[in-house]
Amino acid sequence: HDTCEQRQTEIMRTLLRHMPTGRYFQSLEKWTAKPQKAHDFRFAGRALKFVTAARFPDMELVLTLEHLPKSP
Repeated sequence: HDTCEQRQTEIMRTLLRHMPTGRYFQSLEKWTAKPQKAHDFRFAGRALKFVTAARFPDMELVLTLEHLPKSP
């Protein structure tokens, strides 16, 4: 079992990726190949609402789990 301390070092991010290009949404005028630089919508519902309103075609929702270094 993971300890509470271990779980606190993982962060889930909610991203949008354009399927044909593989690039991640960063801002309305900016896309990136690096998921670390992509905009984090934090919630799937928020990302889906945004992509529907913006009418971006061929998008997919991506959830990433990042491991942060433990603080001493």
